[in-house]
Amino acid sequence: MYEVEAHASAVVACGRTLEMAADKRKVVGRNLSERVEKMRENGLITTEFSEAMNYARLIRNIGAHAAGAKISPQSATGCMRFTLQTLRLLFEVPGELVNLTERPPELPEEEAEERVAQ
Repeated sequence: MYEVEAHASAVVACGRTLEMAADKRKVVGRNLSERVEKMRENGLITTEFSEAMNYARLIRNIGAHAAGAKISPQSATGCMRFTLQTLRLLFEVPGELVNLTERPPELPEEEAEERVAQ
């Protein structure tokens, strides 16, 4: 990306990646903006995360629709890093949460039954 200065292409690819991630989580919408709002409403992302996703969406729109617009390396890098964080949030974190919400194997069986009864 840096050597060929394909910053606009990078942010467009990030936007497409975010759209596909929403699709994989079965969040549909006509555009990325609708998908971001639905992900927030469904609790898949926080309000703060949705604000950052809107930034990524806006910079993607500039890269995709503003002919000849320059995207800075900083904006492209930020968008790519944020896209990676979003993928982690949507796909890695849920698996980690499952591991942390099951009964710990170290918990004695009788104590686990007492906790369930409470």
